[in-house]
Formats: sequence, structure tokens, C-alpha cells
Amino acid sequence: MSSLSNIQFISLGYTCTIAHNINLYLGKGKTNMFDWVRTDFDVILDILNVENIKDLFNVNNFELDKKLFAHDNNLTISLKNFNEKGLCYLFHHEILLSQFTYETETQKLNEFIDKYIRRYNRLIEMIKNDNPLVFIYSAYQSNKFDESIHVQPFIDSILSINKDKKFCLVILEYKNYDNYAFFVKNPYHLAMNIYKFIDPNIPDTKYEADHIKWTEIFDLIKLHAFT
Repeated sequence: MSSLSNIQFISLGYTCTIAHNINLYLGKGKTNMFDWVRTDFDVILDILNVENIKDLFNVNNFELDKKLFAHDNNLTISLKNFNEKGLCYLFHHEILLSQFTYETETQKLNEFIDKYIRRYNRLIEMIKNDNPLVFIYSAYQSNKFDESIHVQPFIDSILSINKDKKFCLVILEYKNYDNYAFFVKNPYHLAMNIYKFIDPNIPDTKYEADHIKWTEIFDLIKLHAFT
């Protein structure tokens, strides 16, 4: 059992579901880099290992798509270099279509970029400080996550920023053929089977995922992370 205090939970995606439920059940904190973004895990690794975040987050590297509406008719924003690799890194909540004009495009993008550079710097500072972190990724929502090629590079990336960091990467899987609820892979990696935490009496609300027993998930993470 972990005796650590001040554990902070950070969503890595794949969608907004994780951030929504961290805020709902653990309390809303400051917004982080991947909270409200649709993110493939390779993108997370690239961002953690980039030498200068402004090489990624600059006006010339972004694309706006008015056809891909999300909540409240927002523009979809993506990064060209990730699009070219076939990777998903989509922002659906940043610029309302009704507030967008081509005359203000550069201004809106610069405001967006400044916000996400602040969030990137906040993430790096959280990794560098002494508070233990729990990173959660909903692999069950992504068809590109591969534990064998993604987990260890993530662990190495965090330790390259802070070699003494206390952290745990929690991967939420969906395995209706498997009987395990959670499995401690190593001190930095905990796998959880989301299938075991579904309440059949509550309908699947997609984004909110109200049918999942998040309180049980968070309590088990607190109990078994860092062991």
C-alpha cells in the first residue's frame, strides 16, 4: 500500500473522459496538456521528448477544420506533423465556429498556442516537483495503443525529466474475456480492466462514461500505485 500523500492525477487521454471523471470524483485542478484533447500515445511520447515545445506549437504547424465539428460547433484543430504520421491529436474545444473569422485566425491560434505552452510547462513542472503523479490513459478507447512498445518509453521519458520521480502509469483496458480487475506490472505501471468496473444498470453515456464505477477505480489506484 502506498503511504505517499499529495498524489496528483493527470489524464493522458485518449479522450476527455478521463479528465471529466478526475474532475468529478477527485476535484477540479488546473487544466493539463492532454485533458481535453483526443490523443494517440505516440503523440504523448513525442511531446514529452521534444527539445523545444515551440517547434510543435507554432502557427505554421496547425490546421483548422470547419467540417469536423465537436461540442457546441467548435473548430477542430490539429498539428500538421502528427497528421502526416497518421497520428491523432485533435482539439475540439478551443475555437467556436461562430467566433471565427479568417481575419482573426492568427490571433485565435496564437491565443490557443500560448495556452497550451503554459499547460506544457505546467506538466513539466509537475514532473520535476516532489509530488507523486498518477497518469491515466484510456487504452480501451484507442486502437493504436500497444503496451509492448508504449509503456517503457513513457517510463523512460518521465525518468529522463526527473530520475527520482514517484509516478505510476495506469492503463485502462477492456478485456471481457479476462477475469482480472487490475494487475501491478511494475512500480511504474498498473493495468486495470475497465470491463470489471461497468455497472450494467446504468446506460453508457459515451463521453461522461457514467456506467463505469470511477470511485472504485480511483480507490484501487490510490491503494496499489507505487507498490
